[in-house]
Amino acid sequence: MNEINPFAGTIEFNWPGKHCELHFNNGKWQLTPYNKKVVKRALIYDSQIGDNKDVLGYSIKGDIISALDSLHSFVPSSVQLVYLDAPRLSVFQSVSESGYSTSTWLSLIQQSAMKAIPCMSRMGFFALHTDEEMAHYARIVLEEIFGKNNYVGTFAWQKQYAPQNDNAVP
Repeated sequence: MNEINPFAGTIEFNWPGKHCELHFNNGKWQLTPYNKKVVKRALIYDSQIGDNKDVLGYSIKGDIISALDSLHSFVPSSVQLVYLDAPRLSVFQSVSESGYSTSTWLSLIQQSAMKAIPCMSRMGFFALHTDEEMAHYARIVLEEIFGKNNYVGTFAWQKQYAPQNDNAVP
């Protein structure tokens, strides 16, 4: 094993823009080379769930990357559940650089998970809600970040009245 890089020689999941920073700027997601300088981005705190003694959660508006970047300063290592309802790939096709929708989506999942780690408790749980089209890619990205041994499971559901399920809508 290489002491400098313990993962040297292992298989890695790569995509264009993986080692770039993701920004939502002027209505579009953009991938740019990492900037070593720390930049604080805007975070809009909307409300908290629960009273001041027993905060059950927070409602944050805006860019998820910015929110997670800011959250770890006031909830360090205490979050039990991070739930990410990822936008569908079709959304990224309209708000990404041409030809980079899948790369941008993968980068969003990767950076969201990495930014969530400082907020999570040791026994915390990261749940990702995505569609069937991207679920396998998301699992590879998350296993790379959290490790294969930390994968718990996949839940699949189908709308009760989906066309392929039931034509008789009440």
